[in-house]
Amino acid sequence: MHTFLLLTLMCLLITVDALAESSRVASINSEIAQKAKSSWKAGDNKFTGMSIEDLKKWATAAEEESVIQPQLSARHSLPDDVALEAPSRFTWTDVDGVNYVTSIKDQGSCGSCWAFAVTAQLETLLRIYNKRFDEASAMDLSEQGLLSCNNVSAGTCVSGYTSRAINFYRDVGAIEEVYAPYVESKLDCSLALQGTDSYGSPKKFKLKDGVLQVPWEYVGDQATYTVALVKKYLRDYGPLVVNMRTYYDFYFYESGVYHRTSAEYVGSHAILVVGYDDDERCFLVKNSWGGDWGEKGFFRISYDDHVSVDSTGTKFGGYAYYNTGVYGDLPSVVNPTISNNYISPVLRLLLD
Repeated sequence: MHTFLLLTLMCLLITVDALAESSRVASINSEIAQKAKSSWKAGDNKFTGMSIEDLKKWATAAEEESVIQPQLSARHSLPDDVALEAPSRFTWTDVDGVNYVTSIKDQGSCGSCWAFAVTAQLETLLRIYNKRFDEASAMDLSEQGLLSCNNVSAGTCVSGYTSRAINFYRDVGAIEEVYAPYVESKLDCSLALQGTDSYGSPKKFKLKDGVLQVPWEYVGDQATYTVALVKKYLRDYGPLVVNMRTYYDFYFYESGVYHRTSAEYVGSHAILVVGYDDDERCFLVKNSWGGDWGEKGFFRISYDDHVSVDSTGTKFGGYAYYNTGVYGDLPSVVNPTISNNYISPVLRLLLD
């Protein structure tokens, strides 16, 4: 009898917790309906039932240090007199029918969003520059390699800097996923590296010494950083790594154009901007929370949440950086079949 009563009590407690969480999601949807410019939907997902402390583990990008500036070996600036026909909608997931964005990954509860965002950008750049856009031949780079083997204090499962991460890729290199599979934990580098080449050393996809190099720069400055500038650099140079502040409601994003309704701040998150849509006034963003979250792993976010508009709330787009080119020898480099009005002359020159 006592066992039966105990089980009944446990079931009631679980039911109460589930109802409480569903009530919170319903409350979010109610707030969305009442807020101007909001047209998205919240829903229960894997974050349902998690505490704020648990949610924080999924968004741990550090506020970037202004002293960390890129050191470039080469620099290409967009000419001021370039007249570029800007389409009202653009996404690297569909450029003349070609998807240059690699598949969605899941960082898990290790706060390695900074590593996933930087790695996703590099993978996409390799597709753009080498026309490797089918899943079978796409370069799958290892976030674990960056997480475990970076020697520049780029980050851990608790916090990380995207700027230091891209500096590590630029100066040391990246390895393929097969040689350091993701384990959702910061292992020692020697433990993370599980594969070797024919010489007994970890196979490395180097990004320096004339093999391949990815110099980078921040997009604009505080005075000129606008939605229009983000769109321009997104088209001209490829997907952009950015930061945003996450609030409680964001974790339950299901579909539509996200516009913050919650005042409950959780953490800072690093993600990859891959497109925009002027008709919906939003950016398309690749997340690292798995394909079962949001719109198959992606989300759309309103221009009104951009840091130039919302400087005290979501601050979407903070510390955005772009790559000025991929330099060095790439096997079988082929010019992508991209319409002239989608690509800047600078990027097209690099592809030639």
